[in-house]
Amino acid sequence: MLFLRRAIISEVNKISHSITRTTGLVDFVSDTSSSGTLPMFSGQGAQKQGMCISMVKSPGARQIFDRAKKKKVLGYDLLEIFLNNDNMLTQKLRSTEFVQVALLVGCVAKIEQLKIERADTTASVTHVAGMSVGEFVALVYAEVLDFEDTLRLVQERGRSMKLEVEWSVCLV
Repeated sequence: MLFLRRAIISEVNKISHSITRTTGLVDFVSDTSSSGTLPMFSGQGAQKQGMCISMVKSPGARQIFDRAKKKKVLGYDLLEIFLNNDNMLTQKLRSTEFVQVALLVGCVAKIEQLKIERADTTASVTHVAGMSVGEFVALVYAEVLDFEDTLRLVQERGRSMKLEVEWSVCLV
Protein backbone atom coordinates (compact mmCIF):
# COMPACT_ATOMS: atom_id res chain seq x y z
CA MET A 1 0.00 0.00 0.00
CA LEU A 2 2.85 2.39 0.83
CA PHE A 3 4.38 1.61 -2.59
CA LEU A 4 1.09 2.44 -4.30
CA ARG A 5 0.77 5.68 -2.32
CA ARG A 6 4.28 6.72 -3.36
CA ALA A 7 3.54 5.80 -6.97
CA ILE A 8 0.40 7.97 -6.94
CA ILE A 9 2.33 10.88 -5.41
CA SER A 10 5.09 10.40 -7.98
CA GLU A 11 2.61 10.51 -10.86
CA VAL A 12 0.86 13.56 -9.41
CA ASN A 13 4.21 15.34 -9.10
CA LYS A 14 4.86 14.85 -12.81
CA ILE A 15 1.82 16.99 -13.61
CA SER A 16 3.27 20.19 -12.10
CA HIS A 17 1.71 19.82 -8.67
CA SER A 18 3.27 20.38 -5.30
CA ILE A 19 2.71 18.28 -2.21
CA THR A 20 2.54 19.82 1.22
CA ARG A 21 2.81 17.10 3.83
CA THR A 22 0.86 17.99 6.93
CA THR A 23 1.03 14.71 8.85
CA GLY A 24 1.22 11.04 8.11
CA LEU A 25 -2.58 11.20 7.99
CA VAL A 26 -3.22 13.74 5.23
CA ASP A 27 -1.17 14.94 2.27
CA PHE A 28 -2.35 17.97 0.31
CA VAL A 29 -1.63 18.08 -3.41
CA SER A 30 -1.86 21.57 -4.88
CA ASP A 31 -2.45 22.13 -8.57
CA THR A 32 -0.34 25.15 -9.45
CA SER A 33 -2.27 25.77 -12.68
CA SER A 34 -5.78 25.99 -11.16
CA SER A 35 -5.05 26.77 -7.48
CA GLY A 36 -7.15 23.79 -6.40
CA THR A 37 -6.14 21.39 -3.63
CA LEU A 38 -6.62 17.66 -3.21
CA PRO A 39 -6.34 16.11 0.26
CA MET A 40 -5.15 12.48 0.09
CA PHE A 41 -6.14 10.48 3.17
CA SER A 42 -3.95 7.65 4.40
CA GLY A 43 -4.81 4.02 4.80
CA GLN A 44 -3.62 1.37 7.21
CA GLY A 45 0.14 1.51 7.57
CA ALA A 46 0.20 5.26 8.26
CA GLN A 47 -0.60 4.77 11.95
CA LYS A 48 2.07 5.58 14.50
CA GLN A 49 2.47 6.57 18.11
CA GLY A 50 1.91 10.27 18.56
CA MET A 51 -0.17 10.69 15.41
CA CYS A 52 -2.94 12.53 17.30
CA ILE A 53 -0.89 14.55 19.81
CA SER A 54 -0.85 17.72 17.71
CA MET A 55 -4.65 17.78 17.81
CA VAL A 56 -5.04 17.98 21.60
CA LYS A 57 -5.42 21.77 21.73
CA SER A 58 -7.62 22.04 18.65
CA PRO A 59 -11.29 22.54 19.60
CA GLY A 60 -12.47 21.22 16.22
CA ALA A 61 -10.36 18.07 16.48
CA ARG A 62 -11.42 17.48 20.09
CA GLN A 63 -15.05 17.74 19.02
CA ILE A 64 -14.49 14.88 16.55
CA PHE A 65 -12.87 12.72 19.23
CA ASP A 66 -15.77 13.54 21.59
CA ARG A 67 -18.34 12.57 18.96
CA ALA A 68 -16.51 9.27 18.41
CA LYS A 69 -16.37 8.31 22.09
CA LYS A 70 -20.13 8.50 22.62
CA LYS A 71 -21.57 5.23 23.85
CA LYS A 72 -23.67 4.69 20.73
CA VAL A 73 -20.63 5.09 18.50
CA LEU A 74 -17.30 3.81 19.88
CA GLY A 75 -17.94 3.86 23.59
CA TYR A 76 -14.31 4.53 24.46
CA ASP A 77 -12.00 7.55 24.37
CA LEU A 78 -9.66 7.13 21.42
CA LEU A 79 -7.72 10.32 22.20
CA GLU A 80 -7.13 9.15 25.78
CA ILE A 81 -5.54 5.96 24.46
CA PHE A 82 -3.28 7.98 22.15
CA LEU A 83 -2.19 10.36 24.90
CA ASN A 84 -1.84 8.32 28.06
CA ASN A 85 -0.96 4.70 27.55
CA ASP A 86 2.09 3.95 25.38
CA ASN A 87 2.08 0.23 26.14
CA MET A 88 -1.60 -0.17 25.31
CA LEU A 89 -1.21 2.00 22.22
CA THR A 90 1.70 -0.07 20.93
CA GLN A 91 -0.48 -3.19 21.14
CA LYS A 92 -3.55 -1.51 19.67
CA LEU A 93 -1.61 -0.10 16.70
CA ARG A 94 -1.02 -3.73 15.67
CA SER A 95 -4.76 -4.42 15.65
CA THR A 96 -6.61 -3.90 12.38
CA GLU A 97 -9.83 -3.46 14.32
CA PHE A 98 -8.39 -0.49 16.27
CA VAL A 99 -6.33 1.02 13.45
CA GLN A 100 -9.26 1.28 11.04
CA VAL A 101 -11.18 3.40 13.56
CA ALA A 102 -8.11 5.36 14.68
CA LEU A 103 -7.25 6.41 11.14
CA LEU A 104 -10.80 7.44 10.31
CA VAL A 105 -11.20 9.53 13.46
CA GLY A 106 -7.63 10.84 13.32
CA CYS A 107 -7.94 12.00 9.70
CA VAL A 108 -11.33 13.66 10.21
CA ALA A 109 -10.03 15.35 13.39
CA LYS A 110 -6.89 16.50 11.55
CA ILE A 111 -9.00 18.15 8.87
CA GLU A 112 -10.99 20.00 11.54
CA GLN A 113 -7.71 21.20 13.05
CA LEU A 114 -6.42 22.31 9.64
CA LYS A 115 -9.62 24.22 8.86
CA ILE A 116 -8.44 26.66 11.54
CA GLU A 117 -4.64 26.42 11.28
CA ARG A 118 -4.42 26.26 7.47
CA ALA A 119 -7.73 27.66 6.30
CA ASP A 120 -6.22 28.72 2.97
CA THR A 121 -5.36 25.10 2.14
CA THR A 122 -8.65 23.56 3.22
CA ALA A 123 -10.70 26.31 1.56
CA SER A 124 -9.21 25.52 -1.85
CA VAL A 125 -10.14 21.81 -1.87
CA THR A 126 -11.63 20.82 -5.23
CA HIS A 127 -11.31 17.00 -5.05
CA VAL A 128 -10.66 14.35 -2.39
CA ALA A 129 -8.90 10.97 -2.47
CA GLY A 130 -8.19 8.22 -0.01
CA MET A 131 -6.37 4.94 0.26
CA SER A 132 -8.27 2.02 1.81
CA VAL A 133 -9.85 3.36 5.03
CA GLY A 134 -8.84 6.81 3.76
CA GLU A 135 -11.55 6.45 1.11
CA PHE A 136 -14.12 6.57 3.90
CA VAL A 137 -12.49 9.74 5.24
CA ALA A 138 -12.70 11.29 1.77
CA LEU A 139 -16.43 10.48 1.64
CA VAL A 140 -17.00 12.02 5.08
CA TYR A 141 -14.99 15.10 4.08
CA ALA A 142 -17.08 15.45 0.90
CA GLU A 143 -20.22 15.11 3.06
CA VAL A 144 -21.35 12.03 1.12
CA LEU A 145 -21.36 9.97 4.32
CA ASP A 146 -22.24 10.93 7.90
CA PHE A 147 -19.31 10.74 10.35
CA GLU A 148 -21.03 8.63 13.03
CA ASP A 149 -22.53 6.19 10.52
CA THR A 150 -19.18 5.86 8.79
CA LEU A 151 -17.44 5.29 12.10
CA ARG A 152 -19.78 2.39 12.88
CA LEU A 153 -19.25 1.01 9.38
CA VAL A 154 -15.46 1.26 9.64
CA GLN A 155 -15.53 -0.28 13.11
CA GLU A 156 -17.42 -3.27 11.70
CA ARG A 157 -15.03 -3.36 8.75
CA GLY A 158 -12.09 -3.59 11.16
CA ARG A 159 -13.78 -6.42 13.07
CA SER A 160 -14.48 -8.28 9.84
CA MET A 161 -10.90 -7.84 8.62
CA LYS A 162 -9.63 -9.18 11.95
CA LEU A 163 -11.94 -12.21 11.75
CA GLU A 164 -10.92 -12.88 8.16
CA VAL A 165 -7.25 -13.00 9.18
CA GLU A 166 -8.05 -15.27 12.14
CA TRP A 167 -10.06 -17.62 9.95
CA SER A 168 -7.43 -17.76 7.22
CA VAL A 169 -4.79 -18.66 9.83
CA CYS A 170 -7.08 -21.44 11.10
CA LEU A 171 -7.60 -22.75 7.57
CA VAL A 172 -3.88 -22.92 6.82
